[in-house]
Amino acid sequence: MGIATRIDGKKVAASVTAAVKAATSALEDEAGVKAGLAVVIVGDDPASHAYVGAKGRMAKECGFNSTQHTLPEETTQAELASLVASLNADLAVHGILVLLIFA
Repeated sequence: MGIATRIDGKKVAASVTAAVKAATSALEDEAGVKAGLAVVIVGDDPASHAYVGAKGRMAKECGFNSTQHTLPEETTQAELASLVASLNADLAVHGILVLLIFA
C-alpha cells in the first residue's frame, strides 16, 4: 500500500482555469477565434439548471462566448436534433453541452 497524497482541489481548479484562460486568449489573439460554448437543457430540474448556470459562468470567466438554450420537457428528439445540428453548423460554436432531464 502506498502513501496517500492530499490534493488541494481549489488550487488544482484555479490552475486549470488559468490554463484555459491563457489558451482561450492565445486562440483569440493568434487566430482571431473567440471560443464558443452552446448549452442546451431539456426539462425543468432545478439542480440541472444550477449546473448549467455554473458551466455558463465558468465559460464566460475563461473568455468563451456562452449561450444557453432551454427547451421544455416535451421537446421531441427531432426538435432537439435540429437545434444541435444548427448549433453544430454555427462557426461561432466550438462545443455543445446537452443536458436531458428525465423525471
